[in-house]
Amino acid sequence: MKRIAIFQDDLDIGGIQKSLINLLNSLGYQNFSVDLFLFKTGSKWENKVNRNVSIHYLSPMKQFYKYLPFDFTFTKSKYDFSFIEENYDLAVDFNSYQPWTAAAALIIPAEKRIMWVHNDMAIKHSEEWKYKVLFRAMKSKYQFFEAFAFVSEPLISSFEKMTEVSDKEYFVIPNVIDTSEIFNASKDKKAEVNIDEHQVNVCAVGRLCHQKGYDIMISDFSEACDINPDLRLYVVGDGPDKDKLSQMISSKKMNDKIFLLGSKEDPYSIMNRCDAFISTSRYEGQGMNIMEAKALGLEIIIPKHLEQYVDSIPGTENVINKLAGLKKHTKTPNNLEEYNNKILAMIDTLC
Repeated sequence: MKRIAIFQDDLDIGGIQKSLINLLNSLGYQNFSVDLFLFKTGSKWENKVNRNVSIHYLSPMKQFYKYLPFDFTFTKSKYDFSFIEENYDLAVDFNSYQPWTAAAALIIPAEKRIMWVHNDMAIKHSEEWKYKVLFRAMKSKYQFFEAFAFVSEPLISSFEKMTEVSDKEYFVIPNVIDTSEIFNASKDKKAEVNIDEHQVNVCAVGRLCHQKGYDIMISDFSEACDINPDLRLYVVGDGPDKDKLSQMISSKKMNDKIFLLGSKEDPYSIMNRCDAFISTSRYEGQGMNIMEAKALGLEIIIPKHLEQYVDSIPGTENVINKLAGLKKHTKTPNNLEEYNNKILAMIDTLC
């Protein structure tokens, strides 16, 4: 049996957290023994973790350590793993952003250490000033890991460009999609939103932030509505751009066509009542919500630059025209069995 220690900051609502929970709930525990180390107690999604996983809690370092060089931070980290009786086969920094998850993964006794990479580092660095500052501090940590797992192929060249690390072992391991949970939750009517089934309904899911490009989406959707007034857009998510996006919707007089629904723990019942899914992210790691939409049988609209992050889903050169041409259709769910089985086979090769 392979022993794995996984380090993640928290299990609050988010893409990395969802990716980890899906993975943990899909592993075959006849072959794996997993300890999950978290740095926050009482996270919203802790109850979703497979009961075969043992959860342990560590103390995060002070926030200012994120802005200091990792070499210095590492020397100041005092995580004590003397209670570990047997070395792990694999230690995983699943978060890849926080210095304490990296430090703890490097300190714990393990035969091999791997970091998960969830985003296009080069584009994120060019688009977000805060990440530029944080990256300068964290850059040295990558040299300490033997291997890296990327959620899509394009992230590798971006990683090499940014970190100047190229002599490590690389794996491309997309996110597991828990279709059983999606199908079950899609039938839930408790958090029902008033959706007019006679309209052509489009949904979007994700954090309201610069990366996800909701300003682009609202602009495109507004123009598409001039051509097809039956369109409606339902956005599930919350974030720092909420007020700015609300103002943008009002300024375009789209309050009766675009609806910001806020964060939902399970957005699938809303998605399942829509006809199509749209993402206009400026960049992605993989775009797990796109695969979730595929599972529900929604028509998927993404710009051309996003198709590199998701297998077998074509992008469009003209989002506005694609939106305007949408019609109601019969949806065919997809359990993504072949896709998930390939990912789980890749996990076996890590240790």
